[in-house]
Amino acid sequence: MRHTPVLLHTSRDILALSLGDSAIDATGGSGGHAEMLAEAVGTQGKVLVLDQDMGATQRLTQTFHSYPQVTVHQANFRTI
Repeated sequence: MRHTPVLLHTSRDILALSLGDSAIDATGGSGGHAEMLAEAVGTQGKVLVLDQDMGATQRLTQTFHSYPQVTVHQANFRTI
């Protein structure tokens, strides 16, 4: 299941991330925002992706297996 976030470019512009920054996607879903975050921070940065749904975290883990800057955890955003 692939989802294109409606506010992806707006989010990117507002966050103004640079290479080496750190970011959190607290509702990983299908990974659209997480992918944008990973590209923005590059391999020098870190992206933590959370989702409380086990199926989502399994898909996200597979999606981002080749992104060394991305860590996926099954958790609710309340745990931040």
